[in-house]
Amino acid sequence: MISAIESLLEAVYRVAAATWRAVDWQGAGAVATFLVAALAVIPIWRDARRRRAVARGVREEILMNLRLLQPRIAAAAADPSVELAAIESEAAGALRLLIGQAHLLEADEARMAIGAVAGVMPLLAPRPHSSPAIEDALVAVNEAISTLERRSAYRPRTPIGRQELPRSPVRRRPD
Repeated sequence: MISAIESLLEAVYRVAAATWRAVDWQGAGAVATFLVAALAVIPIWRDARRRRAVARGVREEILMNLRLLQPRIAAAAADPSVELAAIESEAAGALRLLIGQAHLLEADEARMAIGAVAGVMPLLAPRPHSSPAIEDALVAVNEAISTLERRSAYRPRTPIGRQELPRSPVRRRPD
C-alpha cells in the first residue's frame, strides 16, 4: 500500500515538473498583463457610467423645466401684454442651478441649454420686453427642447407645439 502511494506521488511529481517546464511563460506573462490592465480600466469604466447617469438626470431636469416654461413664453410671444415676471419662479430657479451642471451634457446639448437659459433669464425681470426678444427666447427654448429630447429617455407622447405622429395600425392575432 505504501509503495502504491509512493509511486503515485512520484508520478504526480513527474507530471508537475514536466508541466512546469512546458509552460510558455511569455504567454502567461501576456495574459497576466492583460488581466492587470483590465482590472485597471474598471474604475474608469465605473466613473464613465456614473457620469452618464448624472448627465441623464441633469438632461431630464433641464428638459422638464424648459417644458414648464415653454407655454408661458409662447403665450407671451402671442400676446406681448402677458406678464413674464409671473413665469414660475421654481422652474427658472431650478434652471439657474442646473445650468451649472451643463458641462456634464454633450457639447451640443450644453450649448442649446445654456442658450435657452440665457434667452429666458432676461425675460424674468419685471420690465417691458420687446416682441423679438420673446420670440428669440421661444426659438431658443424650442431648439433646446428638441436637442435634449434626442438623447432623452422620457419623451412626451405629444410634444408641445407639434402634431401627434400617426400611429401604426394595430394588428390583431387571428383567433
